[in-house]
Amino acid sequence: MIPHTERITFRKFKMSDVPLVHQLNSDPRVMHHIQEVRDLEESTADLERYLNYYDQYPGYGYWPAFFRSSQQFMGWFVVKKLPETEECELGYRLLPEFWGQNLATEGSKACIDYAFEGLAATHMVAVAVPENKASCRVLEKCGFEFQKIDTFYQTQCAYYRLDGPL
Repeated sequence: MIPHTERITFRKFKMSDVPLVHQLNSDPRVMHHIQEVRDLEESTADLERYLNYYDQYPGYGYWPAFFRSSQQFMGWFVVKKLPETEECELGYRLLPEFWGQNLATEGSKACIDYAFEGLAATHMVAVAVPENKASCRVLEKCGFEFQKIDTFYQTQCAYYRLDGPL
C-alpha cells in the first residue's frame, strides 16, 4: 500500500465507497478532460472494477486519498497497468477544492516511490489529454518526461515516461 504523506492518507477502496466515487464521477469539472459525467450506476460499476483490480493485479490498484488533518475525501490515486502496453501507469483524480495545493504532486510522488520500491518497477508512464495543462505540469514536476502524442483509452493523449532509479 502507498505510504501516507505529510498531508494525505491512503487506503483501499471498499464497496461502501460508492458515494465517494460518484462524487468525483458526477462533477463536470473533474470529468472535463476524462470522459462524460457518470451516473450512480456507472460509478458503482467503476468501484467494482477498482475492487477487482486488487485481486487481478496484486500490489497495484486504486487508493482513495483523504486530507490527513480532516479525513476529508479528496480523490484517488492509482498505480496500474496501462492497458495498451502493460507498463506501470500513474493516475489520479482529485475534487476541485483540492486543486492548486500541490496535493496531486505530493500524492503522485508517493505513488512513484511505491511503484519503484514496492513493485520494483523499472519505469513508469502516465497519460494526459494535452489540453489538461495542469495534469501535464504535475507529471513534469514529478520528473516525467514527455515522449509523444498517441492514442490511449481511445483518446489522443500526451504520453510521459519516468525511469526508475538505477
